[in-house]
Amino acid sequence: MSKIKIIKIFSISLFVLILLIAGIAYYKIRIDYGNGKQNLIITDGKIYSSGSYDYKSLVIDGGTVTIDSPDGGKGELVLRAKEKIVIKNRAEINLSKKGYGGLTSEKKESNTGLVFNLAGGGGSHGGSGGSGSCIGKDSTKIYGFNDSNESFGEGGGIGSEINKGTGGDGGGFLKLVAPEIIIDGKIISNGDGGIETGGGGGGGKIVFLSGKVNLNGSIEAKGGQGGTSLFQGAGGGGGGIVISNVLLKKESVFVDGGAGGKAKDYYSGCGGSSGEKGKILLNKK
Repeated sequence: MSKIKIIKIFSISLFVLILLIAGIAYYKIRIDYGNGKQNLIITDGKIYSSGSYDYKSLVIDGGTVTIDSPDGGKGELVLRAKEKIVIKNRAEINLSKKGYGGLTSEKKESNTGLVFNLAGGGGSHGGSGGSGSCIGKDSTKIYGFNDSNESFGEGGGIGSEINKGTGGDGGGFLKLVAPEIIIDGKIISNGDGGIETGGGGGGGKIVFLSGKVNLNGSIEAKGGQGGTSLFQGAGGGGGGIVISNVLLKKESVFVDGGAGGKAKDYYSGCGGSSGEKGKILLNKK
């Protein structure tokens, strides 16, 4: 190989490396930490309306932070801070059951686990919901984990031939955005359990956009358990965690699928299957 070709290859490689470094730096710079001016300390929990809120700093010192979603439907909570967000060990953020609603005989939702003849499939999200069929038909597909945009756990389905049961509601959407996030307490966005033939709801989605996440507490986005009946509902699929640039301690993060419903008695029919485990995504885009 000639010296000219070697120099050209080296120059191209160096140029690509410079672009890569610049791209990573640009990504970190373009995270929007908001323009909040208030230093807020929450000592006994807080109920937000579904939406986005900006602070200079936010400390959740005690109680449960959640949302009052409209009409009991799906909702989101986006918290931004210019300096830091701290969740103390006596505190939690809980968006369980704030995703898509589960099916009932009166209420029909488009984003739910499948309706099988005898029992409901589990809602999906980061993992597929379990099957409510005795012959193991497919459950709904996973979705919502290619980026940090909002998505919600699906509600659980119900059986179509047995007019009994309620699918569990899916988990809601939470996004925390700050240069530093300290989690000594809990963050939870689980799917709810199904009732009778109802499938469990899919786990929610939790997003962290930050340069530093210190996790000493725990994070959950689990699927709900299937209902207990003659024909048992399936478990909801696990939700998922999306985090930018930094890694979490996986032993403190739970995205398990919900278990299939338990048999009502010895003579009960076949049970729904368990939901799949959800996803933990390191998002560098």
